[in-house]
Amino acid sequence: MRTEAPTKRLSGQNLSVALFKETQCVRDAVADLRQAGFGADEIYVAFSSEHDQFDPQHSELWQTSQRGEHSVRWRLRHSFERDLQHRTGTNDTAGQHGTGAKELEPACTEVNLHDALRAIGVSEDRIRLVNQQVGAHGALVLVNASTHAHKAKLIAKTILEKNCGQIRTDTA
Repeated sequence: MRTEAPTKRLSGQNLSVALFKETQCVRDAVADLRQAGFGADEIYVAFSSEHDQFDPQHSELWQTSQRGEHSVRWRLRHSFERDLQHRTGTNDTAGQHGTGAKELEPACTEVNLHDALRAIGVSEDRIRLVNQQVGAHGALVLVNASTHAHKAKLIAKTILEKNCGQIRTDTA
């Protein structure tokens, strides 16, 4: 995980935003986004201000993600997808985890929830509301698909929803 202040890259019509109630779902979504070709500089994860003090697993979230520890739901879904690809003869190995430099790269960019939303023009009242909705165990995931075609925004939205994210793009 890389931490940095949000930049101008975090704006525009190609931004997809989802609220997650559990960090495990965030890990799964980030893994799927990475497999779909999104880079760490396009995936922003924002935790609430109370997250660190209540969730002792926060510091280990990205380390376990690098080792491939995911929810049972995520593993089953990917197992079914691989089986389906095998049966139909479509073997898409480009999106599969491999070994090498990509595993050493950060999975995403962690940002401060308040700063990220403020940078994209969200009002203080709405930021406080989103912070409450995220709670101590959730996160807001922002995907900037501006470097890709419009289709990438739809892919990002589908991935976020598939991993239990509540779409909040209208917030941005």
